[in-house]
Amino acid sequence: MLKVTLIEFILRGIPEAFIHLFAMYAFTGVKLDKRRYVKTGIILAIMMLFIRFLPISYGIHTILIIMAMITLSITLNKLGIIETIRAAIINVIVQFLAEGINMLLIQGMFRKSVQEIVSDPITKVIYGIPSLIIWMLVIFIYYKWISKKKGRSHD
Repeated sequence: MLKVTLIEFILRGIPEAFIHLFAMYAFTGVKLDKRRYVKTGIILAIMMLFIRFLPISYGIHTILIIMAMITLSITLNKLGIIETIRAAIINVIVQFLAEGINMLLIQGMFRKSVQEIVSDPITKVIYGIPSLIIWMLVIFIYYKWISKKKGRSHD
């Protein structure tokens, strides 16, 4: 079971859920439906919180979150099954790469160990912000690029 504080849920969990969903739209090439996006983002954030409270190994949490993301994207956002599965895999790879880059930067610049960073919820959130930004930028740039390529303008 992972310990998730209220501050971590608000400052990391909720933005992470919305980035996951934005990535699903970007990597499936579907125009963002704002109403469905917000509704699904809130549901996904709550599901992610409950999944993290389950008494299971850390890697299993990730798999369950991916499954929740796929299920919600298909059922609530009406995204295609195959495209959604592919998008979820790409999204998680991009997320892991962003977090890896962030960890390398933190360890190189600040000489902090992962244990030091994750020991305090506030420190964990602050040091995690660059990975969220990197992850979101990659997805946003791809979303804009694919929009131009398809000749559509997305908000």
